[in-house]
Amino acid sequence: MTSSTPAIRHHPLYGVHGWLLWFILSLVLGGPADYLGHHLHMYRQIMAIPRVHHSYSLHAIYVIEQLAILALNCYGIFVGIQLWRVRPLAVVRAKRFLIALLAFRVADYLTGLTWAALMSTDPARLFQRIAFGNAFRYLWGGALYVAVWYAYLVRSKRIRITFPSPERDAGDRP
Repeated sequence: MTSSTPAIRHHPLYGVHGWLLWFILSLVLGGPADYLGHHLHMYRQIMAIPRVHHSYSLHAIYVIEQLAILALNCYGIFVGIQLWRVRPLAVVRAKRFLIALLAFRVADYLTGLTWAALMSTDPARLFQRIAFGNAFRYLWGGALYVAVWYAYLVRSKRIRITFPSPERDAGDRP
């Protein structure tokens, strides 16, 4: 820590308030709630597919996908707690989480398209529903979430004051 750290703590923008608090709540509560709701909605439909088509490899892919999103949500909770406690590297971890979330959403979307191609009797119709339906909105909603919060982490004055960066501060020294 630098000698200016106590002065920074008295700055009006220092601390976990405002949009930073909303971001933390979305990591700790919103992400897991979204996962749980999506999982409960899709579970029965997804589990019927391997039984109908006798494809246990698709069942294994689904299980791996669920474990990946569970791990991602656990990491999001960890990042939220790190931000809440104003820990070093919390912002770096938050950016990594957002990139991983976007990568997962893209992979999830592509997996859905693959399922449509493999499992449907009318793949073109199902492909169109997935490509431009709920899965498409889920992908773009995630992309928008990542873009907004990543931009916030990069440009926010509150982030710069609450989480000083040694690299950024080195440029301010004579």
